[in-house]
Amino acid sequence: MMEGVVAVRDFTRLCESLADSTGEIHYRIETGLIVSGRAFMRLEASGKLQLQCQRCMQGFGWHLAASSHVYIARNVAELDLWDRQAEGLEEAVLADGQFDWFAWLEDEILLTLPAVPVHSTEACPTDQIVPQACKPNPFAMLATLKQHQKLKS
Repeated sequence: MMEGVVAVRDFTRLCESLADSTGEIHYRIETGLIVSGRAFMRLEASGKLQLQCQRCMQGFGWHLAASSHVYIARNVAELDLWDRQAEGLEEAVLADGQFDWFAWLEDEILLTLPAVPVHSTEACPTDQIVPQACKPNPFAMLATLKQHQKLKS
């Protein structure tokens, strides 16, 4: 098992999607074997990210809760076999010593971000703006002139 804390600013790609890069991500990676003997890694991540509301364009805090798992194949043949069997394996990787857990963590965080982040309805400042009194339609004057023109004819 491996667990720790990473500063949000350390995730280059993630920071491009945030209002600011303050905060920390807590993560935990566990490994194990399922009954069939397949090795797996499970990831859990949590933290608070600062997103930009697409309604009012202001920042707001969003609670991250991400989890994922991957199966680990011993060789390419095993990976190909799993691919052919397609037994509901969500994701599988080759145990070649090149697995980048940090990139995996960042990918999973990016996948959990909302496509269009917005405040809750109660919290968004744009929803609290009281509409001003209706202004007259600028074309209403034209309608009046048209009516006046008909009366003269």
